[in-house]
Amino acid sequence: MGLFSLLISCHSKTEQPSAEEQINMNMVMEVHDQAMPQMGALAQLTAQIKAQRDLDSTDLDLAESMKDLQEAHTLMMDWMKGFGAQFTADEIMKGAPLSPEKQVLLNQEYQKVLRVRESMQQSMARARAILGDSMAAESVVEDQSTMKHDSHEHE
Repeated sequence: MGLFSLLISCHSKTEQPSAEEQINMNMVMEVHDQAMPQMGALAQLTAQIKAQRDLDSTDLDLAESMKDLQEAHTLMMDWMKGFGAQFTADEIMKGAPLSPEKQVLLNQEYQKVLRVRESMQQSMARARAILGDSMAAESVVEDQSTMKHDSHEHE
């Protein structure tokens, strides 16, 4: 059985395992470990969107982006809390065997953590796009201001 688990965990790093492939703790933790380091960037983007929104509280894209970023953060925090409450430290950290009931839970948690990662990626991509657009707009305004200033100097 141990060799089988090892083979499964070393099997290709696909996101969606086939029906016969058993979800294991390593697969769940791998997705978590890919998403978790992005929490800092998510927080930075949230602060940047908030700063832009403070300048223009009527911008619906900024409001929606802020909501998406906050929801992604909440999803991760809620997922970690719920996941930790369902599994023991030995099951999570040492790969202790799971009961059939816990295996069903693990399968569900895998789908949840995939959605968490996707929510984070999508909300961050949207925020970056919005910030890129707003920064480009600010740059155009600054360039126009500079051009007006420069044109007055040459008169």
